[in-house]
Amino acid sequence: MFQRIKNATILVLCLSLLVSAGCSRTETGERTTQMKTKPNITSNQSAKPVVLIMIDSLMDKSLHKAIQAGRAPALKHLLNNGQYFEKVVSSFPAMSVTIDSSLLTGTYADQHHVPGLVWYSDKENRMIYYGNGAKESLKIDQLQVLMDAVYQLNQVQLNKKTKTIHEELAEKGKVSASVNAIVFRGNTKHTLNVPRWIAYSTRLPEHVNVTGPKWLSYAALAQQDPKKRPEYSSLEKIRHE
Repeated sequence: MFQRIKNATILVLCLSLLVSAGCSRTETGERTTQMKTKPNITSNQSAKPVVLIMIDSLMDKSLHKAIQAGRAPALKHLLNNGQYFEKVVSSFPAMSVTIDSSLLTGTYADQHHVPGLVWYSDKENRMIYYGNGAKESLKIDQLQVLMDAVYQLNQVQLNKKTKTIHEELAEKGKVSASVNAIVFRGNTKHTLNVPRWIAYSTRLPEHVNVTGPKWLSYAALAQQDPKKRPEYSSLEKIRHE
């Protein structure tokens, strides 16, 4: 029993660290080497799938050091074959959940209602805590942190009047997917399956109902099986549309 509780605690801490990854300071200073990129690309009228990759806390200076050292070949390929904007301004505050909410809704915190990793909710009359580090997580109700990050963030605290890109695409008859993104709310119902040994040793239910895009993968809680031919064929069809 003790081992199960210990394992559950470790999982909660890991998920808390995943959510809190975006709290580092922005680096300053000139970039040492100018990387060549293609000029502005004109609008392409042919329909192609769009993939958004979010790399938390990756700075411009660090990126170019990694590319020059040959440690980021995939990012180098994307940079050389696309557009690269050096000078951008982050939404405020520069924290994972707030930035991701802004990226997925196209609005600032005053509209999407997710102001930071730690904040007080007048509506719920309590502190909302998505995780800001292992030490802090140990001092509070860890299961509440997990439920806030996995369920409450998307289904309750993210303003329902502010649509995510998944919701807008679904309304236009288009299909989207989310792989391990913090913010994923959409129009399709999904069930997150909590491992039995965690549900048994904690207050978490075995199943948590959420809404997301048509295709949702979220760590060990929701996974797509590429061996299931109907689903895989549908994904292939979407890729070629």
